[in-house]
Amino acid sequence: MNPIVNVLHQFGIDAAALPHGNGHINNTFLVDSEPRIILQRINTSIFKKPQEVMANIMAVTAYLREKIAENGGDPARETMTFLTTKEGLPYYQTEDGDFWRACYFVEDTICLEVAKSPEDFAEVAHTFGCFQRMLADFHADQLHETIERFHDTPNRFAQLEEAIAADRVG
Repeated sequence: MNPIVNVLHQFGIDAAALPHGNGHINNTFLVDSEPRIILQRINTSIFKKPQEVMANIMAVTAYLREKIAENGGDPARETMTFLTTKEGLPYYQTEDGDFWRACYFVEDTICLEVAKSPEDFAEVAHTFGCFQRMLADFHADQLHETIERFHDTPNRFAQLEEAIAADRVG
C-alpha cells in the first residue's frame, strides 16, 4: 500500500493527496476530500520531539478556539482544527518512525510566502498582534520546549549580533 494512503487511512480518510505549497520544513500535501485536508509529514530532523510539538499545538489551538468563540468569531476559520487517528491521537507514527498530522484546509485563504507590499507587512503584524493578544492569559508553563532556546529572545538577539559581527557573506 502507498505510504501516504496508509497514513490517510489512519486518519479515516479515503482520498488522494498531492504535494502542496513550498514549505521550508515539513512535507505538505493537500487531500482531495470533502472537506479538503492538509496532511503534513513532520520533519523530525528539526522537531526531535514531535509528540511534544503536537501537544503544544493542541493546547494552543484548544485555548484559541475558546477565545475565538467567546469573541463571536468562527474557530473553524480562525484557528487550525486537527483530525485524530483511529487511536484518538493528533498524529500518526509510521513503522519507519515518520510522524504525520492532518488538519482541515481553511478555504478562501492565502498564505503569503513573501510580503510584496507595506500593506502585506501591516496585515501580518496586525494578525500576529491579535494572536499574541488572544494568548495573553494562556499559561505557557504547560508547553514543552521543543527546540532548545528557540523562543529565548535575548539568546536569539545575541546570535544575531554574532552573525552581524562575523559578516560571513560580506
